[in-house]
Amino acid sequence: MNKALFFQNKVEVQKYDQNHKDNIDNTGTTSIIQKKEIVKEHIYQGNLLLINSKYPMRQESVKSDIENLSKHNELINRYGLLNTNIYLS
Repeated sequence: MNKALFFQNKVEVQKYDQNHKDNIDNTGTTSIIQKKEIVKEHIYQGNLLLINSKYPMRQESVKSDIENLSKHNELINRYGLLNTNIYLS
């Protein structure tokens, strides 16, 4: 292994223009884009839910086994929490 390459004093920085005509793929990438319609009920299904002010969590989506992580010392042993409002299911 040539160690001299790791200890060079000068580094040449080259600008890369991803929008340059030579760097654009002309294979018609828009043909592989598909539009998917999502009905409102799909937002509330599955293990990952979209929850915000527009789509609040429904009561039936709340798991019965949700626990506050900071209340279980056996789970946070050797770890520090930046927020005591972390809940796990």
